[in-house]
Amino acid sequence: MPFTKVGADLLFSFLSVLHEQVSLIVTTTVPFAEWTSLFGGDQRLTGALLDRLAFHAHVLQFAGQSFRLRHSLGRQEARLGRGKGAPTGGDDVG
Repeated sequence: MPFTKVGADLLFSFLSVLHEQVSLIVTTTVPFAEWTSLFGGDQRLTGALLDRLAFHAHVLQFAGQSFRLRHSLGRQEARLGRGKGAPTGGDDVG
């Protein structure tokens, strides 16, 4: 979901204040190369933001199917196999 210009500026200001002051974890499914589109097309702001985030950072990239998606699909298949509304054996603790 793209930020407005004001939102992008506020996020940049916030992260600039935190820069080298706190530990920060950022998760995203958007590759760095596409971040400019998230920040209103502002290449300068995006570059500066990525520079601050990546400085002294450990960037972890994961490939493959999401565990949560795989687990959810497996549960749906199990329910369909047992029939609609059948008991699930107590694995649906709410």
